[in-house]
Amino acid sequence: MLKSIDMTPRQVTVMTVTSMAVLGVIGSLLGIPLGVAGYHLVIPRMADGGWRMADASTSPCPRT
Repeated sequence: MLKSIDMTPRQVTVMTVTSMAVLGVIGSLLGIPLGVAGYHLVIPRMADGGWRMADASTSPCPRT
């Protein structure tokens, strides 16, 4: 569709890469603080509900 308005392949590529980079930056700027806030909301409620957080000594993953 973009070629139908006389955009060159390079222009299409630059536009696509730029829009994805901007979307990635916006997603990071929103996602990191929201993830931290969600962590601080969820973990205390899980602890109050009787959940126990696993530590490294009880991890099912082998240490390397």
